[in-house]
Amino acid sequence: MCNADDRFRSINGTCNNLNNPTWGMAGAAQRRLLPAAYGEEKINTLIPRRCMIYLHW
Repeated sequence: MCNADDRFRSINGTCNNLNNPTWGMAGAAQRRLLPAAYGEEKINTLIPRRCMIYLHW
């Protein structure tokens, strides 16, 4: 189990949160609070050259 007196964090992320030791550990599924929003709809509707200007300015 987790030891609050450990000097360093674990390499796999277990026990980084002593109240919830498995949160954030390697290989653990993460829960989304909001739906993913990558902005793909807006970028895909732009003309490619204008899209590059939009992304770089």
